[in-house]
Amino acid sequence: MPAGVTIEGKEETMRAQPRCSRSDLRHPIPPLVAGILLFGLLLIGGCTEEEDCPACPSAGIVIEQIFALPDTVSIGGSVQLWALAEGEDLEYRWSASAGEFLEIDTYYAVWKAPDLATIAEISVVAYNDEESAARVRALQVGPYRPRHEPAYSGVAYCGLECHDAEGHGANYATWLLTSHADAFDRARASGAMDDWCAQCHAVGYGDVDSAGWSRHNGGFDEVPIAALEGVQCESCHGPLSGTDGEILADHATRARGDFLLAIGSSTDPQGCGLCHEDYVEYPPHASSHAYVSEWEASGHARSADDPDAQADGCASCHTAQGFLTSLDEWSGEYGEALPLVCAACHDPHGSDHPANLRIAYGGSPGDVCRQCHSDADQGYPETPHAPQAQMFAGAGGYEYAGGSFASSLHQNVAQRGCVDCHFAAPAAESHSFIADPASCTACHPDASGSSFAWSDGMATVDSLLTVLREELDRATPDDVLTEAYARALFNWSFVSSDGSAGAHNFAYARDLLGASIEAFEPSEE
Repeated sequence: MPAGVTIEGKEETMRAQPRCSRSDLRHPIPPLVAGILLFGLLLIGGCTEEEDCPACPSAGIVIEQIFALPDTVSIGGSVQLWALAEGEDLEYRWSASAGEFLEIDTYYAVWKAPDLATIAEISVVAYNDEESAARVRALQVGPYRPRHEPAYSGVAYCGLECHDAEGHGANYATWLLTSHADAFDRARASGAMDDWCAQCHAVGYGDVDSAGWSRHNGGFDEVPIAALEGVQCESCHGPLSGTDGEILADHATRARGDFLLAIGSSTDPQGCGLCHEDYVEYPPHASSHAYVSEWEASGHARSADDPDAQADGCASCHTAQGFLTSLDEWSGEYGEALPLVCAACHDPHGSDHPANLRIAYGGSPGDVCRQCHSDADQGYPETPHAPQAQMFAGAGGYEYAGGSFASSLHQNVAQRGCVDCHFAAPAAESHSFIADPASCTACHPDASGSSFAWSDGMATVDSLLTVLREELDRATPDDVLTEAYARALFNWSFVSSDGSAGAHNFAYARDLLGASIEAFEPSEE
């Protein structure tokens, strides 16, 4: 661009020997607009596009107008711009005092308004090797006014106004460190960002009423601004302000309830499931996002099916609300008992633990899995219920005096506890929590096909369970009252309730059953 170019003022044109000929347009101007402009030029100068015109000044560059469609815009809106210029071999340079350009192609540009109301100045310079001209246009950027309420305010309002304090109010500070907070940025950085991405990576995109009509309540599809990017408070708690932007008086009631724990199903996802499941409405992710489908294959999905799931002593492990209550993490309404859904184990607001788990994993007494998969508070003679943690550690069974009770090395090898085999196995991660065979072959490379040594181990444990069960079934009424019977029954229940057929700790399961068979013998054969 030639040196010495200055801008004379808004809607002012810099001229340098303007001409009447017009360059071909690759981004056609809307026909109605083009007609109006051409008619005006003819009235002023009497020129046509094909002929030299004595009424026109001598050769040069003229920017007749910066045409904008629309000519007013609200925050986050976009405007198409055309620089209507005269001259030969022109190149163009666009700039703006606020907002950003989404597209620039010579004389055509698409500009996005900033997130705050202002008057933005759009500048364009047209130039060739010899001359240049510039023009400025002012565009009014107004605030967005939602037509329906409740409407969206954005996380900055929730966080900075109320939820950045200590205790429960600190949710904003922890949320900032989660993947929810930068979900939009990561999608954009992937290079595959599309409109449908905003349904999960921004706030309020595509809100509709019960009849399926767009609500126009200030979601990202109506006002695509940075303040609504990412998975924010209102993505889960719902829109919480009025059309004037002030938080509604009943927002606390709106923001609480069992809906916050929803997951739905793979065919009818709700809550977390709306985004954490690949289903027909959305294209699949490059890496599997089908968490709900995986979860449905797990026992967690059926944990509340038992009629006694809400009973004292059961709800804390069989219902999501009960589990969260036991951790002092639930203050919402407790309606229908929900199974162990996503938010039971993961804190959407963020935590100090991997994957935002409410409690860390890794073999400690506070392991998130061991909150339920453990009989730590009971032992013989209480009936075993979920002794997986004890079996894994090689403890908790009834160990006969003088007996030898070995333990496998699994507790030393699986440094992260349950997840090493049941979730983050070498080959796959899955919320079905079905142990991946690759977790075995990582340490036992010969464990495959007919040479899979563990098949013999399973057969051994199953056989011992069968033998001991048969002996217990043959017990007489007097036998049932003996200590020998109670000890043998406890060990049978301990190994059976573990449910791993000895995989958690083959040596310990084998020795417990063998000792029990030897110690108890029915009075009558």
